Amino acid sequence: MTAPTRRYALVISLAAGVMFAAACSADDPAPPPAVAATPSVAASTTAAPAPTTPPPASKKPGVLKLGQKQVVSLNGYTVEVAALRVTRGEDYEGVQVRTCNKGPEVGVSRLPWMLGYDSFEQLHDIDTSGGGLPAPAYPDRDLAEGECTKGWVNFTSVPGEKPDGIQYKPEGAEPIRWSF
Repeated sequence: MTAPTRRYALVISLAAGVMFAAACSADDPAPPPAVAATPSVAASTTAAPAPTTPPPASKKPGVLKLGQKQVVSLNGYTVEVAALRVTRGEDYEGVQVRTCNKGPEVGVSRLPWMLGYDSFEQLHDIDTSGGGLPAPAYPDRDLAEGECTKGWVNFTSVPGEKPDGIQYKPEGAEPIRWSF
């Protein structure tokens, strides 16, 4: 090979090498060193926070557990209601309930509370009061704004049946149900 030919071969080789290097660095960045690809100790010990999901309200959709509150708004009145506890006797079922008034003065009573049997297919609204039943009884009274009341709504037991919940349904409103 003559000197001019060697010179052209050298220039072409250098140009090809420069173009190859430029093409590699422009299109694909160099891979990180092997150490950088290994997770660090801090990264492996840092866990993502566990997702927080509230417990299901009940086994039945749309049914609350005892103690859960529900706000009811109807005809300009707003109350927050909850069924709190259940007690059973030989011939009665008692449910402790609470109502808090969130708006203008409103009257409350035992009448919207009904005991449920057979997965709420049949509802009984027979309330009783007297000796030997849980007390204090849920009152029939007016509640001022911000005021709450709590008491027992007692029902005569249905022979051979066991209730599975209670329902609150004031006239004109959708029912709210709690399961036992």
